[in-house]
Amino acid sequence: MEQWKPVVGFEDYYEVSDLGRVKGLPRETMRVDGIWHRRRERILKPHRFSRHSQHLRLSLQVECVKTARLAHHLVLEAFVGLCPAGQEARHLNDIASDNRLVNLVWGTRQENMDDKVRLGTKLLGSRTGLAKLHETDIPMIRAARASGERVGDIARRYSVTSPNISAILSGKTWSHV
Repeated sequence: MEQWKPVVGFEDYYEVSDLGRVKGLPRETMRVDGIWHRRRERILKPHRFSRHSQHLRLSLQVECVKTARLAHHLVLEAFVGLCPAGQEARHLNDIASDNRLVNLVWGTRQENMDDKVRLGTKLLGSRTGLAKLHETDIPMIRAARASGERVGDIARRYSVTSPNISAILSGKTWSHV
């Protein structure tokens, strides 16, 4: 059964559920023209944070002042507590629009990055879209260097720079291969 708690900082105006939904509570408000009217309880419709992000954002309004808040922050603050220093929200299944409490925890940036690697959603190697090399090239580059071929010659063959090859050989890049 869906559980509801007050939105931190907006306790008399909004509630958030453990399923990630936010509702405006019934209340009387004064319009700009000075006339009072009664607002009914309603579920708010979240919007994507940006064109490139799947995170959902809501606009909360109190006394004609609008505040944009991320849905996952509202859920965590209400059910877990405020964000500890040096931490951020983590979506355990790496689906940014899934704001259910069971999918959210506070954690470090490193834990967030580790989640992406664990779930296979981190763009590595040829999946970045800018890579000139492919995962199949890396073992051949390492083998060429092990057989004594010069770094510059390997770089020219693969149309990359010598520092790129050196970074591969030292494990700074392409370490996932």
